[in-house]
Amino acid sequence: MENWIDAVSVGTFGLFWCFTLWRTGTLWFAIGFHAMSDYADMVIFAQAEYREPRAELVRAFAERELYRAGVADGRSAGDRG
Repeated sequence: MENWIDAVSVGTFGLFWCFTLWRTGTLWFAIGFHAMSDYADMVIFAQAEYREPRAELVRAFAERELYRAGVADGRSAGDRG
């Protein structure tokens, strides 16, 4: 945590999740709200320099898929045995 406001924010959210669990009897609202909050933080409100690594992730995923298919190391899928 960077300062006291962060601690108050975390504590408030914790109490809010306890309240929603008490009222609804299930964690699904808290889980969905947390997922929405993470998405908003990482995609909607992120700074431009933090959005760039997605291309790196896509490239790494593509290279992994090529390797798994045998293209990256020169073998075909039939040679894998």
